Amino acid sequence: MKPLQQIIDRISQEKFINSSRVVEIVKKASVSSSDLLPHANFHHPLNESYGRAKIFEGENFGVYVMSWNPGDFTAIHSHGHTQWGAVLFLSNTNHRIYTAKDKSVKLIDDQTICAGSLIPIREGFVHAMGNLSNEPFQSLHIYGASNYSSPTNTDSLVYQLEYERMRITDGRAFINIDDSYAKKDIPGLVADDETMMDYLQIIRPFYQRAGDYEMVNHLDCLITLKEPNNKNICP
Repeated sequence: MKPLQQIIDRISQEKFINSSRVVEIVKKASVSSSDLLPHANFHHPLNESYGRAKIFEGENFGVYVMSWNPGDFTAIHSHGHTQWGAVLFLSNTNHRIYTAKDKSVKLIDDQTICAGSLIPIREGFVHAMGNLSNEPFQSLHIYGASNYSSPTNTDSLVYQLEYERMRITDGRAFINIDDSYAKKDIPGLVADDETMMDYLQIIRPFYQRAGDYEMVNHLDCLITLKEPNNKNICP
């Protein structure tokens, strides 16, 4: 049996499941890069900041393969109704962790997850991840909930610091996510200078590749504004 189908079958058979058990199941399946390659989406549209392929959506969990070109990144985001799951990193991946409360978000960790790592997903997890290397790669994502019907990562929050708002989405976490994937906007998002400066520099390459030079100029102005002793006002 192919590893991805093995994972789906075993999770489906579990009466009681949590993130630790998902990690055990994925680890035993011995997933390799070649298992994910048939689901590659490296030629994703420029307005989508990474490639996303749905492998399976069942009663209470979903399985997805993400494809990352150099420079691809998610927005800061949560995972909606997800209570358990795991992410398999098959290449070194940049990973940023945040705390979020009410209408504020704060960066608390910036790390590189090593190739081969298998990380459990916890409820209420807020993060961003992407490819800061020079080579494309893929990752495997599983999101589930014991008391919510699939897709369990619907109603995810995407934190758009560049627009000072949060968006409730269908589970996608693209930078500048399209209106068709958004359910509701919540204005008034704020962040401290460190979080803002870090994130603006992450998202700038996306807007550059997408040809949104008005936003690029705006981000450059905001970045300059955050520098010490600079009191200019951005348009």
